[in-house]
Amino acid sequence: MAFPNINTIPPITGRKIKENGTVVNTAEMVEALYNALVTNKNAGVETSFLNGVATGGSKTSIVDSGKNFEADILVGGIAEMIIDGVTYYRSISANMGNAITISALPGASASVVVGDHAGAEVTITFDEEGAAANEYMLEIVNGEGENVPLSADFTDGILTVTLATDETGAPDNAENTATAVAGVIDILDGFSAVMTGSGGVMAVTAEPVPFTGGIDTVEVASETPYFLKRKLSLAETVA
Repeated sequence: MAFPNINTIPPITGRKIKENGTVVNTAEMVEALYNALVTNKNAGVETSFLNGVATGGSKTSIVDSGKNFEADILVGGIAEMIIDGVTYYRSISANMGNAITISALPGASASVVVGDHAGAEVTITFDEEGAAANEYMLEIVNGEGENVPLSADFTDGILTVTLATDETGAPDNAENTATAVAGVIDILDGFSAVMTGSGGVMAVTAEPVPFTGGIDTVEVASETPYFLKRKLSLAETVA
């Protein structure tokens, strides 16, 4: 649909009418409506063109075994999903066969950063996504006794790193580097750790440090209803 130039439209005199008790000039109303159409003709509206019920999926995909899509025919569209009473809208980046790839739904792993944030720093992440790990704590303590090895243990929600000692019972700085501490944590089931500073010797924590940032995972599961939409320009809607 082509929009004429406002200057080519014959002058509109119109009448004055009342709208909610206010006197309004109809000619001004028509001109304002025209200007709004011209300004927003490419803003677009969303329209649903397909719906279904998922047979599976993940936080980044919808799978519907009853569908078979041409590769990438849905790219640029929007997927609307209702999961646990919440409606999620995600962009579609790819599709193939019965699977649609969408931008990620919520979900994040809890983590903690410990150290002096300049040299000896370690970032520890709980492998599973979810808010439950926000209850976990990390502590670094000195070993007690002589020749205590550097070690890590996770018990009752507390990740404890015990620093190594030398033959005199003093902290063994050669063993207690950020890289070494990350290493003993990384081998524990359920945790990943990396040295994120420039290196150095780790020190004890004054108090336990909490894990933060965990978000419960939202996934597309079997029986999840979904709707696929695309944005139409105003020109398309009136064509």
